[in-house]
Amino acid sequence: MQRSVNRRRLSQPTLFHPPHRHPPLQMFPPDIQEKTIRLLAALLRVHVHRMVVVAADDAGEARDE
Repeated sequence: MQRSVNRRRLSQPTLFHPPHRHPPLQMFPPDIQEKTIRLLAALLRVHVHRMVVVAADDAGEARDE
């Protein structure tokens, strides 16, 4: 007697989870909003400073060659 060659399909796992539901900034108290904006601005300044330093290093290396 022959057996069926068909195999049961396995369910495919989810590749991406649905986005997290974060409350909007406007729902936080004003003092928390202000602190959050100050922190984000400081992080952005640090990031930009690091990018400028890397770009300057890359330009210096290009001149040395």
